[in-house]
Amino acid sequence: MKPLLFLIIFGSLVIRVFVSLVLLNDNVILPPSDSTDFHNLAYELSNNFHFDNFYIGWIYSYWLSFFYSIFSNSRIVGFLLSWIVWLISAIYFKKVCTLLGFSNKQVKIYLFLYCFLPSSLFYASDTMREAYQMLFLIFVVYFGINYIKFGKVSFFFKLFISLFILCLLHHVFIGFSILILAYFLLSKFTIKKSVFVFVIFSILFTFFGSLFKGYLIPSSSLSESVEKFNEIGRSLEANSTYPILFGTSNPVIGFFTNFLQYLLEPFPWRVKNFFDVVVFVENSLRFIFLFYTIKYVFNKKTRSKFDADLRFLLFCFFVMEVLWSLGTSNWGTAIRHHLPAVGVLLFLIGKLKSIKT
Repeated sequence: MKPLLFLIIFGSLVIRVFVSLVLLNDNVILPPSDSTDFHNLAYELSNNFHFDNFYIGWIYSYWLSFFYSIFSNSRIVGFLLSWIVWLISAIYFKKVCTLLGFSNKQVKIYLFLYCFLPSSLFYASDTMREAYQMLFLIFVVYFGINYIKFGKVSFFFKLFISLFILCLLHHVFIGFSILILAYFLLSKFTIKKSVFVFVIFSILFTFFGSLFKGYLIPSSSLSESVEKFNEIGRSLEANSTYPILFGTSNPVIGFFTNFLQYLLEPFPWRVKNFFDVVVFVENSLRFIFLFYTIKYVFNKKTRSKFDADLRFLLFCFFVMEVLWSLGTSNWGTAIRHHLPAVGVLLFLIGKLKSIKT
């Protein structure tokens, strides 16, 4: 690795260590409630292992408890794991940039953005799932593009495993994984191979039936589920909540309103504190990138030059963000939900800029 790229990654890692140490002192910065809950459950499991809370997402606490039982119940062990996982994601981020044919200048710029995004420095340095979600979504892109380019079954198998692990980290990735698999099966596989892959994926789901049954057999309609999720998910981390998605007279308008708020809130007139300023700056950068993306998508001259890699990146990014927006009710939660797809967005912009108009 070139010295400057190493310094970018190492510098970001040092800052993450500092952030983690600050999070240990609740009087300086109050850690997100989820990170404390994950740690507390892992602490309990390391002393008294049981499966009472073995659900999607909470499997992360079981992962932590394994290392707590080996080394120490200290939260620092959880921080260390997050640093390592994020470090691997940064290394593979650079690998994907190279795979996509980015110039040295592009690699430096996008790696810098990936490493020093404030929300990543904060949330991916804690005992939370974000660093893991970032890593395995990078894996999905890395193995997916390798499969597109070289067609080796081994790459598709690794893509498959990455998607399954994402499903265990958060239920939103179930929908994402099904759509990504469908994308590849419809575009690359024969009908027989497609059926085979879906059968294998179904068997894995069945094997972990207790994890998935609450999501695969809904007891209410989609609109009721989304409304309930948004009500439960209202967080003290934000100054305002979004309107409930299906709580409007027109569900289509409700969807687009919610999606735009998920992408762009807080708007300038709603910024009230330093946290909001940080979120606003990140969202402004995201808005510029999205504007640039939409401009290229609707331009016939550039759209005709989209290759398979670019179409896959577009599909990954918008599927991921649309699914997250369905279960996000405020910008405090949204800033965390944006993190898994941030690498994909940077790949997308870099790939778009390589198109010659």
